[in-house]
Amino acid sequence: MRRTLIFVVIFLTCTTAAALFWFFTNDTGITEKQYRDAFRRNYKIFAVEVPDKLDFAGEEVPLKTFYVRESLDKELLVNTYWHNSTLQTFKRAHRWFPVIEPILAEHGIPDDFKYLAVIESGLLQAVSPSGAAGFWQFLKGTAKDYDLEVDKDVDERYHVQKSTAAACRHLQDSYKRFGNWTLVASAYNAGNRRISESLEKQKQTSYYDLFLNQETTRYVYRILALKTLFEHPTSYGFYLREMDFYPPVPGATVTVDKDIKDLVAFAVMFPGETLINEKATKANFLKNVDGHKIVHLATHADVGDGENPWIAFSDSKMYLKEIYATRNQADMVVLSACNTSNGELKRGEGVMSLARGFFYSGAKSVVSTLWPVADEAGKDILIGFYDHLNRGESKSRALREAKLAYLNTTEEVELKHPYYWAGFVVVGDNAPVADRPYWYWLLLGFSILVVVVLIYRSGLFKRIQ
Repeated sequence: MRRTLIFVVIFLTCTTAAALFWFFTNDTGITEKQYRDAFRRNYKIFAVEVPDKLDFAGEEVPLKTFYVRESLDKELLVNTYWHNSTLQTFKRAHRWFPVIEPILAEHGIPDDFKYLAVIESGLLQAVSPSGAAGFWQFLKGTAKDYDLEVDKDVDERYHVQKSTAAACRHLQDSYKRFGNWTLVASAYNAGNRRISESLEKQKQTSYYDLFLNQETTRYVYRILALKTLFEHPTSYGFYLREMDFYPPVPGATVTVDKDIKDLVAFAVMFPGETLINEKATKANFLKNVDGHKIVHLATHADVGDGENPWIAFSDSKMYLKEIYATRNQADMVVLSACNTSNGELKRGEGVMSLARGFFYSGAKSVVSTLWPVADEAGKDILIGFYDHLNRGESKSRALREAKLAYLNTTEEVELKHPYYWAGFVVVGDNAPVADRPYWYWLLLGFSILVVVVLIYRSGLFKRIQ
């Protein structure tokens, strides 16, 4: 009995090993016929539905004409079975259509023209081989014709709102010429002159009857195909949940009224919630100051009578007594203004300074100034300061390294005088701002920035006085 059991075990082991060997050395372990049968059962491609009626911008598409119907069928097939590209387009459209649609409506452009932006760029900031750029693929010359700024520093073709408004003006000009939105769409690709010449030479009045180059011939049909897919996604096999779409991109408007010498540094300095010029009111500051990790004020300040110094906002001053009454939870307040460490020295209390006021209101540390600071030197030092904070350094070390970097990179000997770099000091908690990774601190740390640009030089300071 025991021998029989041993024999059975050996037999089963050998059989199993042989079966496994055969399975792994014969691809999937099925015959060629079984493989092909499985392919035929499980892989199916269907013809897409071509709608019986369709319009573009309220103009009927002549789908009873065989070559019109077949051209639309081709573009529907391409975009239905080009899954990855079309899926991404659906996702991006959820982000950008709410931005584009109201601008089209404001300029009297039919809503269907949003699909023109889709086929031009895929709603990406694309650049073509010919140098056309942005959602609406403006060439540099055309962009300037429609009041977009394009130079070595600024390219408003990438500004979605401004470029959409410019595209609307361009489309309006074309409509004045053709009186037909379908021709306007084709002219956006081929140019007004080429479409006008084609209409005249071929004695036609409709886009659908013109013989054009391959790209322009397909152009309107691609728009029509995207419109059909977007209006009836499930009919073409696209099932997306709300969670699958790309959300709107949060942003802030920063007004720049002087030259930016270092765009990268400027971007680092202004990543968070920003209050600038007319928005930098005392009320807005009080509304936003509480609950932020870092508060940075770049404005004008003065010791005043010594007992009650003040800092300027766009509409009024905030005095030390008012700062006492505010509440903030900042790890650090940066006062990029003059004399923010100065004030009357009161026996038993200390210096009545703006820095003292922000300490009293809850800040753990304050970067302040001992005397009037020069704008350029102050900017360079604070950019370096934030850079070293991003590396996880303590506040005092970050400020020291920033000052050393300023001295090492400044060529003018007179600008190396301590007056230009020694005025910034750190008071209070010296710990690094955060122990999180660089990207997290950069995105979330610099939460609120109040800037009053050139408040003194613009004359607004005089009005506040």
